[in-house]
Amino acid sequence: MTNRELHIVSFDIPYPADYGGVIDVFYKIKALSELGIKIHLHCFFHHRSFSNTLESLCETVNYYPRNTSFVKQLSKTPFIVTSRDSRLLLHRLSEKTCQILFEGLHTTSVLNSDSSLGIRSTIRTHNVEHHYYKYLMLAESSYLKKFYFYFESKKLKPYQQILKKAKKIIAISSGDFHYFRQRYNDKVSYIPAFHPYTEVTSDTGIGKYLLYHGNLSVVENEKAAMFLIKKVMQGISATLIIAGKNPKQNLRQEIAKHSNIQLIENPDHAKMQQLIKDAQIHLLPTFQPTGVKLKLVASLYEGRHIIANEQMTKGFPENKLIYKANKPEEFRNQIQKLINLPFTEKNIDARNAFLNEHFNNQKNALQLTKEIYNYRGDAAAQAWTSPPNSDNLP
Repeated sequence: MTNRELHIVSFDIPYPADYGGVIDVFYKIKALSELGIKIHLHCFFHHRSFSNTLESLCETVNYYPRNTSFVKQLSKTPFIVTSRDSRLLLHRLSEKTCQILFEGLHTTSVLNSDSSLGIRSTIRTHNVEHHYYKYLMLAESSYLKKFYFYFESKKLKPYQQILKKAKKIIAISSGDFHYFRQRYNDKVSYIPAFHPYTEVTSDTGIGKYLLYHGNLSVVENEKAAMFLIKKVMQGISATLIIAGKNPKQNLRQEIAKHSNIQLIENPDHAKMQQLIKDAQIHLLPTFQPTGVKLKLVASLYEGRHIIANEQMTKGFPENKLIYKANKPEEFRNQIQKLINLPFTEKNIDARNAFLNEHFNNQKNALQLTKEIYNYRGDAAAQAWTSPPNSDNLP
């Protein structure tokens, strides 16, 4: 087998890195490439375009269209898996016998076709998927979508047994790690989400407003925004800005009822960065305690004070940097405590120390190579951090 080469099978085209799952995939590719790994990237796609940026980071990039026909939904196999079945992918993975990293259960259909791939396969779990789809069902108001999420969850639970065929499982959160470790023992490891940040860039002093941001077309985020508007902001005079993609009409209408709540629709990257930096408090409730919420990581790197509920921080490393609140009155009490509290250099230093320990892309990429290639010890670590053209290869 070729030590410096790696197949990565992605559930979507991971560039632009503009939503949770592909952010982890793209910045993982970038960090592994910087370690000198020659990546053979395989991307399933539906609506997204091919990317020259990926070509610059990878040895080869291959694209496979998803088959989203209705008949695929009638299969006993989960739709997120069966729509990503590809004989061409199976051929390419079999033809070049280097290690394989599958991104999510979504991409593992080929393991059903050729179980021998398992001996060189690592699966990155992005969620406990049947839990994730259950929460989507509970949050959804459309009966048709509820029906789909319900049956997808029911299919995903038994399909999860595909993880037995892989040599390694890499969980994205500590909560997921404990879940999988109880079921698949020592083959499970934990490596946090990869991301675009290198150091804390938060501004000191006092910001201008409260902020909630996210993809507002997602039911989970819309529900969180409504919770803040209807439950938390009662009696709060400070301005709340709600910013994100494609808000639905009912959210627009609810925001319009409140003089101190503003909606900023579809801000570009620069505008969103400025909104994050100018906020005094980031309000981060969620009602879906699955995976890792990268908006929490982004707020730690770029924002001032953060108030989050238990579901948002579930599976996140323990720390004293995030103010906790669950009930509306707890959010209000924390807001009153923090609204005029300056953010200081000491706060920044504490965040840098915490984030460098847990969310350092270079350190985590090195750990990932150890897991994939079964290397341990300082000598192996030194070899992996040597220049790509060095003769001192592991």
